[in-house]
Amino acid sequence: MASESVAALASNPYFPHVERRSFRQWVPVDEHQLVAMVARTPLAKRLDRADNERLLEGVRDLYLASARSPEPLLLPYQVLCWRGWVDHSELSAALHPPDHGLQITL
Repeated sequence: MASESVAALASNPYFPHVERRSFRQWVPVDEHQLVAMVARTPLAKRLDRADNERLLEGVRDLYLASARSPEPLLLPYQVLCWRGWVDHSELSAALHPPDHGLQITL
């Protein structure tokens, strides 16, 4: 969905200059936060109770094997931002409808 929005912005004549920036951050999470984050995913919600418990137990084991207690685990988080610069000359250009006219359907 996001890539479709960015493609629409980049191909729009009103926004000829699109700037892209990305930012990476490290977000600390403890064991309970990580398990809760996984439990909220669509995959975890679709699993039956036994498979869900196995998944969450695996997440707990992964956390204990990866984190350096008492410090939290650091997860990478990336934010992608796009900014389109408006070309105002496009907004004031004359409108030339086709000879057969326009049809507006509501």
